[in-house]
Amino acid sequence: MVRLIYSTLKLACLAFLVIIGLTSLLRLQLPSLAFGYKRYHHSPVPLSTESKRLVVASLKGDDTRWLGKRLPDWPVSLYVVNDPEAEFTVPLNKGRESMVYLTYIIDNYDNLPEISVFMHSLQYQWHNDDPNKDGATVISRLQLPYVREQGYVNMRCVWTLGCPEEINLDDPRSGHTTSLHFRHAFVELFPQRAANGTTPSVVGASCCAQFVVTASKIRELPKSEYERIREWLTKTPLPDDISGRILDGPARVSSTRSRDYDRPSDRDRDGVSPIVSDSPTEPRDGNHRHSKSDNRLSGLERRKERTAITTTDTVYTRRSPKKDLPHGELRRSDTDRRRSAGPAVLKKPFKENPQEPWIPTVQLVPHSSAPLASRVTSPPIARAAPPELEPLPLESMSMQGQEQAILDDLLYVFMGYEGQHIRFHDKYNPSEEKDRLNGPIFEPAAGLDPSLKDLTRSILSMATHYCAMEAFIEVQSRADFGAVNHALCAAIRKLLKDYLILVAQLEMKVLNDPSFTLHQMHIAIIPTAQSLAHLYSLAQELLKKNSLLDEDIDNSIDDFDADNIIERLKEGGDLLPGSLSKKRCIGGNVLGMLTTRLSTFSGDPAARSILEMLLREASRPYMVMLNEWLHQGGIRDHHSEFLIGERASIKRERLDEDYTDEYWEKRYYIREKEIPPQLEAVKDKVLLAGKYLNVVRECGGVNITSKIVDTPATFDDPRFMDNINHAYSFANKELLRLLLTKNSLRSRLRSMKHYFFLDKAEFFSYFLELSDSELRKKFRDVNVGKLQSLFDLVLHQPGSIAVADPFKEDVKVKMNSVGLTQWLIKVVNVQGMDQDNPESVMEQYKTPVEKGKKEKEEEEREISGHGALELDYSVPFPLSLMISRKTVQRYQLIFRYTLALRHLENLLVGCWSIQSKERSWIHRSQDRRIEFCKRRIWTLRSRMLVFVQQMLFFATAEVMEPSWQKLMVKVDDTERGEKEPIPSPSRLNPKRNPTVDELMQDHVDMLDTILKDLGLTQAKLLRVNAKLMTGCQLFATYVERATKALSEVDTSMSEAAGNKKPTANVPAVVLPPTDPTRMKRLEDNIGKYEDHFNRHLKILIDALNFYATTETVSLLSLAVRLTNAEVQKRDEAFL
Repeated sequence: MVRLIYSTLKLACLAFLVIIGLTSLLRLQLPSLAFGYKRYHHSPVPLSTESKRLVVASLKGDDTRWLGKRLPDWPVSLYVVNDPEAEFTVPLNKGRESMVYLTYIIDNYDNLPEISVFMHSLQYQWHNDDPNKDGATVISRLQLPYVREQGYVNMRCVWTLGCPEEINLDDPRSGHTTSLHFRHAFVELFPQRAANGTTPSVVGASCCAQFVVTASKIRELPKSEYERIREWLTKTPLPDDISGRILDGPARVSSTRSRDYDRPSDRDRDGVSPIVSDSPTEPRDGNHRHSKSDNRLSGLERRKERTAITTTDTVYTRRSPKKDLPHGELRRSDTDRRRSAGPAVLKKPFKENPQEPWIPTVQLVPHSSAPLASRVTSPPIARAAPPELEPLPLESMSMQGQEQAILDDLLYVFMGYEGQHIRFHDKYNPSEEKDRLNGPIFEPAAGLDPSLKDLTRSILSMATHYCAMEAFIEVQSRADFGAVNHALCAAIRKLLKDYLILVAQLEMKVLNDPSFTLHQMHIAIIPTAQSLAHLYSLAQELLKKNSLLDEDIDNSIDDFDADNIIERLKEGGDLLPGSLSKKRCIGGNVLGMLTTRLSTFSGDPAARSILEMLLREASRPYMVMLNEWLHQGGIRDHHSEFLIGERASIKRERLDEDYTDEYWEKRYYIREKEIPPQLEAVKDKVLLAGKYLNVVRECGGVNITSKIVDTPATFDDPRFMDNINHAYSFANKELLRLLLTKNSLRSRLRSMKHYFFLDKAEFFSYFLELSDSELRKKFRDVNVGKLQSLFDLVLHQPGSIAVADPFKEDVKVKMNSVGLTQWLIKVVNVQGMDQDNPESVMEQYKTPVEKGKKEKEEEEREISGHGALELDYSVPFPLSLMISRKTVQRYQLIFRYTLALRHLENLLVGCWSIQSKERSWIHRSQDRRIEFCKRRIWTLRSRMLVFVQQMLFFATAEVMEPSWQKLMVKVDDTERGEKEPIPSPSRLNPKRNPTVDELMQDHVDMLDTILKDLGLTQAKLLRVNAKLMTGCQLFATYVERATKALSEVDTSMSEAAGNKKPTANVPAVVLPPTDPTRMKRLEDNIGKYEDHFNRHLKILIDALNFYATTETVSLLSLAVRLTNAEVQKRDEAFL
């Protein structure tokens, strides 16, 4: 009973799939090609002796040789709609077959043969009324007398598909889509009927544009009417499928028939058919598909045939009647035995009162995320059927009977169903997804001849692979596997259509060729079996990578990405156990796997052809995302399968307050493990091209509504790399124009130089003078608001260079809680710093290491306002990408170092001022020891001042200014390159223009070079330099105390205060000797400062010489300057 019920379902599914495959080949729909009327105007077709003619509509490349071989007595007018050089052609390829038929009638209206047959060009078509679907057989069976009597005969006798109600004008949406346009078209085509109110409410006509008509019937309408209809067809805006169907069926019937029928059955009420069967062998009673009773079914019964399977439609055996086998050998069920005309060998006695039959059922799947997935549950397996339905054992059959039974079963097995003698393995469970993905294991029944069993098992592997691929398509088409997997499944589905066509061809062989054997079937399926084996291997590898077969868990800690996890939570994702470690093979990974397999199987032509096709089709959605990113700066990636990822939580709106590098460096990133091999070499270009355009788009510089045209659609397009390079050049040019022209990058950099490099900074000296009293306080006691007011006052001072600066309002004064030297030493001494990520050093400046309470209090106590003072600079978007927060931090480090030297210089100059004005220094003591101490202090102060001035001159004149000029040269080159046109992608070796990232990197390199050449990146230089500067600062403070100490030590000071200055005529008064204790303390203090300065200066010079040979040669200049200055000062002191 299982066989009886499911045989019809299997055949219906197979027929439906074959129809889909064949109709796709029969489509005449091609891009419309407008031909002139010159070519198709030929001389009228002469009448043949039989006064009949075939009018064939075809495409260029159709195989029409069968017309001459099978129908030699029929003259042919072969119209090729898409070949302007053909003998017969049409003015315009539109309306499908209708244009061909109308053109034939118009050109031959006065010389029409008595009978004209209008038909398609292919021999085998699903709608041909012949068991073999053979058009030649249909033509050869035409009853020409019947045609002459009727005038018009449709070549499809079966009325289904088109009748009785294809088009319902009262309810246009209930029928075919043609209904929506039919009423308006009917009025245009038949205005008289529309004016008389005779427009039909229901129209039906048998499909499928193949009919026979007489000349008299054609001439019932004048030639002008046909010309008017063709003109309507040429000018109508309706698409081909609509306009063609309007003229294909309903309009054609209305224009050529003299009466309308309510039901197609009325048309054949006399029981006469225009096509008769001349087959020498008729099927037996139980095997006749269309019996005489079928022709007498009522309209209601025929309508039911479209939605239900009746006993008159059921085919109970798949064997051809030509293959006469012993009765009963291929018995399918008890029902077959009852319907058989001959005697049957019964295994069990016939039961007159059978039990209630077993009726297997299937159910609809409630929902699936895969649009094309099967909506029907798996049918019951054969082992669940009652024992009474078991087929005749194979061991009771002859070898020929076994072969015929296996051939019949294989046709079902190829579609994924069990046969009578070929069943699923006991371990296979069709309700388990993993079993379906691995494919069912088919086992032939016991008793099969060993030779046939081996051959059958080798054939069954193809059926296993097909079933597995069907399951693979269903699973991988789910929404969460991404567009690339969907495109891959669609491409595989196209390949499986060829497999279904092969099954249909095998069925035709089995049914019609008595000599067809199992061995011939095995040979016929070898190419397709190999193709399916390659597809199966690919599917298994992909399923394993997606953890659908074997769990493929990645426990590598390197995959842990906190940013992605946080982003996933913000987007509503889950962090369930296993959801992070379970890998998915989507997007670029799928394309990479296809590329790898293509390289591996490059020596196999069949495998290479399949893989090339799959890679080409699977890359189409990926190329859509790539082109949108390259040409519009946008990402439309719903499944996270593109190589560029976006963190949508990083918004541009926050950049005005906190313009860190997150927007540029973290919002868009490369998914390193999901890059297709084709993009590995240009991944950085792809990232930058989209980032550039994204910035320009944020500023309103790119029209994202414009469509992307003339771009490669697949990876194998020869324009693939040129597309990326050209998009990168265009994006770079647009962003450079935005930065240099609209946002005045050059002026902005010059402004930063004035403030942070203290270039032409007389205004800043004035600010330091005004704010000296405030900056002497501890940094936490400093009034920042007061400092800002003083700074604004200085910037707006008339005559200052800052007055003309348009960006002066962006400069702010702030206090830093961390001393410059302390912070730099901590950065240099960071343990485990990533050498490949030097930017991590700058992060330490933003978030300094937490210190203990005691250490923190000690540091805060040491830092004064001068040491904590720094400038901040506000940069608007998009300049904040070029002058980022990390870049401003580098400027701040250089400023604080330069400010420290300037402050120290001011202190030492202040010491000179004190020594020039105070009486303790002007008075000449009679004690030579005191005068010698003064000379020592003067000399040390002078040496320190020279040291500081040499350091300041080296920093500004030999490090900052040359580096700045180099940067300006690159900016000028970039600006000139921005004005040049974008090079054509086809141009060989175009001149390379600077890029935005190169300019950004040049800017950062300039600042890093300054920091390195100043010695701020070496711990030893930092320590020595810090000690020297601290010693100079302490000495400058000591000079004020030394003034008082000299007054106390020098006893002649008070005596000389009331007298005149000693002269040559008035000798000095002899005073008592000075206090030796105080004198000793003064000399010891001076000696300590001298020893400290001498020792650390020598260490500094030695360190500079060392690092000049190992790190940067520019330090050699500073070492030479300090050495020469020290020698000169010592010589002066000696003299």
